[in-house]
Amino acid sequence: MNNFTPDELRSLANKMLWEEILPAKYAEITSRKYSGNGEGQTLTWRVTAGAESVEGITEGESGQFIVADPAAHKFQHLSKFEALKMFQFGGNHSLTVKYLTQRHEPNVSTTGEVSRAIHGTRLEEILALPLEERYEFSEMWADAVASERFTMESRDLAKQQVREALLGQEGPPVEPIQMDEFINQPGAETRYLIESLALWESTVILFAQAKVGKTTLVFNLLRSIADEQPFLGAFDVAETTGNVGFLNYELTEDLCRTWAKRVPIVKTERVMFWNLRGLNNPLRSREAMKEFATQVHSLGVETLVLDPLSGSFVGDTNNNDEVKRYFLMLEEFKVLAGVKHLFIMVHAGNDATKPRGATTLRDHPDAIWSMSKNAAGLRYFKAEGRDVSLGEGVLTFDEATGLLTFAEGSTRSKEPSVLKARIYDFIIANPRCKASDIDINFKGSKDRKSAIRKELVDEGLVVIDEGPRNAKYYTAVSSPVVLESFSGIGRLEVSSRSPLFIRGTTGGVDESKVLLECSKCGKSPSADDVIAEVDGEGTLCPHCLARDWQILMAAAEY
Repeated sequence: MNNFTPDELRSLANKMLWEEILPAKYAEITSRKYSGNGEGQTLTWRVTAGAESVEGITEGESGQFIVADPAAHKFQHLSKFEALKMFQFGGNHSLTVKYLTQRHEPNVSTTGEVSRAIHGTRLEEILALPLEERYEFSEMWADAVASERFTMESRDLAKQQVREALLGQEGPPVEPIQMDEFINQPGAETRYLIESLALWESTVILFAQAKVGKTTLVFNLLRSIADEQPFLGAFDVAETTGNVGFLNYELTEDLCRTWAKRVPIVKTERVMFWNLRGLNNPLRSREAMKEFATQVHSLGVETLVLDPLSGSFVGDTNNNDEVKRYFLMLEEFKVLAGVKHLFIMVHAGNDATKPRGATTLRDHPDAIWSMSKNAAGLRYFKAEGRDVSLGEGVLTFDEATGLLTFAEGSTRSKEPSVLKARIYDFIIANPRCKASDIDINFKGSKDRKSAIRKELVDEGLVVIDEGPRNAKYYTAVSSPVVLESFSGIGRLEVSSRSPLFIRGTTGGVDESKVLLECSKCGKSPSADDVIAEVDGEGTLCPHCLARDWQILMAAAEY
């Protein structure tokens, strides 16, 4: 970097315009006069720095900045270099020199380092002030506040105007009707498209987790409506005159064709397929829906199945306003397209008890169907809604035909609890574990896992050790068998809480076999332990018996 002499520095400063030297944010021109000598304008400036301001004049670009001091009847003449040092750098000579040096040094940023230093110093001074004084003292702060307020207010107004524009598209308000006139109007009794499951001219959603069988159920639905066959082999379907449409957003064309061939649909001419995976979405907007409605209406589609919602909806599925607006658009689309019945498949949340996304997903539909699957692979189906109430039942699947059959009444209460078995297994392997350890390692609701821990404790399979700050530590007992007494013939009586208790009888243990080796692990129990004879398993030590207690529970219909 060149070393400039004082004269050279003044010469460099003289090359700058007054508008560059006097800070634009704090300086304003209060008057202009034009001279006739060719020297240019005479400008009167007011430069404000905090609570103080300085007034001065400049005559042309080659003159000086003349500061008037009316009280002392004095005038101060500042060269461009002196004015730059005073107004831009607070009188700091080295910063002024550095600025001019960088400004005229080839291949070096002209203002970067120095400007950042000045800006940082000003910000520090402003931020050092109390918040209530900042606004009055600093124009920089006041401008920033005003700018932010401008942004916030303009954003809020824009949102309001967009909302009003969208609401304005919903049409004029509906005129009311008096109750006596309304109830005396002719009208049919409650009518179902699918008995007990879907009202006539309704919107239905089905939610389930991935790979539970939503799309399989869709093909069953297409068949039932097209061929007017009982849905799931159990629910009568009303006669319809229109066609059935399927908007497929997930399956590839080849897979969709394979599944369609498997399901025995007789009246295939009544079913229309739109395979949309990776292609243009006809339900992406109100305008697109209007165009699509014309096509759907021309094909005579009366029932439409959409799989899934996330494929057609391009908004934020967690935003209640957006989801509600989309469902209203779908209702408008139904009217334009002549669609009476709409079925929408929806992905479930992680716990499989509700649809994924905004809560309004449960508010708008007339009926909500749900499918679930347990750890053993059994699938369940239930429905609820307006004049719809179906308790949970089991679905069976015929691989040859792709058909599902519904059996009323859930058998969940009779199933062995796989989650309970796994949690007990975890406690055996991790003595003195905490509830949080169990919750982290297993899926499902906390309430369910808490209830399982309580059951294990109540059954004598797990004990709780109290720790500091009410901490609880869970440890499996050495054996799930609870000795109550020995009879005279040497058979062990076991507690009804034990997994050995089957249908009110007791498992038997021969005293003579107490010290034999375990049939499973080969170890010999201690003299204080008792081994149990289990049908098909041989004699088991307490540890292996504890590990296999869920097998005994299943056999007992626990």
